[in-house]
Amino acid sequence: MRARDGFRCQVCGTLESDGRQHDVHHKIPFRQFVSRAGFGDPAREAANRLDNLVTLCRSCHRGAEANVRMRSGLAGLASVLSQLAPLFLMCDGRDLGVHFDPQAAFAAGQPAVVLYDLVPAGIGFSQKLFELHPGLLARALQLATECPCEDGCPSCVGPAGENGVGGKSETIEILRLMVQT
Repeated sequence: MRARDGFRCQVCGTLESDGRQHDVHHKIPFRQFVSRAGFGDPAREAANRLDNLVTLCRSCHRGAEANVRMRSGLAGLASVLSQLAPLFLMCDGRDLGVHFDPQAAFAAGQPAVVLYDLVPAGIGFSQKLFELHPGLLARALQLATECPCEDGCPSCVGPAGENGVGGKSETIEILRLMVQT
């Protein structure tokens, strides 16, 4: 794998040096290939196919893992907000859309979750959501922290995120940061 990539990090281009080998990163996380079998198992072999692996330096590997956790947290945040917003607005859930992006161009490359009015030309949900923002976030945090599930379920932050688990802890951390400000 590392030889295929020329012993270079595929993000920053750093060459391996000083006896420190670069890490091999699974593009689709290894834990998502559900199998407890040993070597020779088809699921394990699929996880370790060369097209699912990439050579990364330690720093870029940490960044890649953090990005996966961020996307899972944003997905959980989008899920809980899209469940609660219709209750706050007293509307049908199909009247709202939700979008999340870990590097939103409209937010100068910062992470963003957007709830928006799906009705053409709108009927005022955006303004009302803006006004309800602090209460909606506080309630989302309360819901996620009080839900008895271990790591995400349809009643709080939704099912498994991109990292193969629910992303509940990531979502709660994002909400805590948002509620504090």
